[in-house]
Parts: sequence; structure tokens; C-alpha cells
Amino acid sequence: MTPLRFIQVGLSLAVSLLSLGSANADFVLGLSLAGQSTPTETVRVQIGQPIPVELFLRQTGAETRLGTDGLFSFATRLRHNSDVISVSAITSNADLFGETFTRTMRESANSFIIAGDRLAFAGGAKGDAVKLGSFIVTLNRPGTTALQLEDFDPFLEDFALDNLDFSFSLDDAIFEGNPIGGPNSLPQITLQVTSVPEPGSALFLALGTVVTIRRIRHIQKPPPVTYEGASTN
Repeated sequence: MTPLRFIQVGLSLAVSLLSLGSANADFVLGLSLAGQSTPTETVRVQIGQPIPVELFLRQTGAETRLGTDGLFSFATRLRHNSDVISVSAITSNADLFGETFTRTMRESANSFIIAGDRLAFAGGAKGDAVKLGSFIVTLNRPGTTALQLEDFDPFLEDFALDNLDFSFSLDDAIFEGNPIGGPNSLPQITLQVTSVPEPGSALFLALGTVVTIRRIRHIQKPPPVTYEGASTN
């Protein structure tokens, strides 16, 4: 982070501490399956199947600043249950933010960080949707778990547009304007990861259902009717 950026962060923090307000802007931080442009809320996967997931910041509604000013910096924490899912190949988008200024860090078995800064003279990463990073999710055992995004540091402006508007907090706009240090200062966006039967298991279940139906029909078969010395079913 450049010295200029330190000054911008300090001024933005001071404004946020004074206002503690919500910015009512349409910025959405979310996860998508690789190659898809729409946010993903639930992923149904088979055990052991690797699923590429991408992290995006989007502007919606009448918001245009992500496309005109661009994104200067970002940092977010992602939490998950390592007993149920594994997360690997964590990367930050070096194509937009440069390898020197992108960072990923594994905090623990259940959390990691994706972050990045642009050079002051390079301009912000612009667009209606800016890809921040990516990773791979693998389901370890049957069940449902959540992969959650949250504010990396409630006391700093982790997300910043490439402008000098110190009265605007992009962190507040993304994380619903929760007061810094307040009880709800870590809002989170959740991606549910749910298991589905493997193809072989699904076929086995289907065959089992057919056998059960045949047995029920056999049990419920009416007795034969006899007439004129002959029997018929």
C-alpha cells in the first residue's frame, strides 16, 4: 500500500467514525461459480467434486462509480467448516491488481483472506463487475455447510474506490452500513454447499425404489377368481 493510500484510509476512517451512517449505494460482494456472471447462493455437489468459485464486487441499480472511478483496494475474510469442505487454490486477481499488490492468506483451517491494492498511478479496476479472486471448493463428506464472506477489519476501510471522496464509505455500502465496532459489524454473505448422491448411488436408489414398488404390487395382488372349472388372474 502506498503512502498516499495510508492517508486516504486514515481520512476515510475518521469520517466513518463521525458519521456511522449507511451509504445506501448498490454495491454487492458475492460468490459465483466460475464462468457465471450471476451470484451463487447454493451449490449442490458430489463428494470429492472440485467446484471453482469466483469472488466478485458488482454495482447494481443506478450505481456507476465502480465503472467510472474503479476499485482501488479490497480485503475480505471467508470462513468455512473444514470438516465438511476443503478450500484450495486460493488466488487474488493479479491481472487487475498486480502480483505485487495482491495477497491471499490462510488464517486457520476454517478461514482465509483475499486482498489487493492498485498502484496509485495505475487507476482503479473498472467495470460493472470486478473479479477479486477465486478458489476451489471440495465437499469432504455428506451434509450442508456455509462458506461466509465478512468484513476483514471493521475499523479500517478495506474496500475503496479510486477517488478522493472521503465522505463515502464503500465498506459501509457493501456491509449494510453497520456501525464500526458495533454488535453487527461483521455482516456476512453465505454460500450454501450441499451434497447430492453420486451417479452410482442415485441409480442404486432408483433401482431400490422400483423393487419396492414391485414388491408392494405383488403383496396387494388380488386372489385368483375361479369359475366354470378354470382359474384366471
